[in-house]
Amino acid sequence: SAKMMLEWLGEARAAKLLENAIAKTLRDKRFLTPDLGGNASTKEFTRAVKKALRNSA
Repeated sequence: SAKMMLEWLGEARAAKLLENAIAKTLRDKRFLTPDLGGNASTKEFTRAVKKALRNSA
């Protein structure tokens, strides 16, 4: 939903960076939450996405 909001606001580059960061975090599999078959908390998943964003900007 955050990606869609960024696109609606005309922030296509930011939306793509966010999408890529989430995809990278999901592929990594170390920070998956229980609903995705992992053990990480939502806080840990969010931190991993933030780190991926920082590394891609």
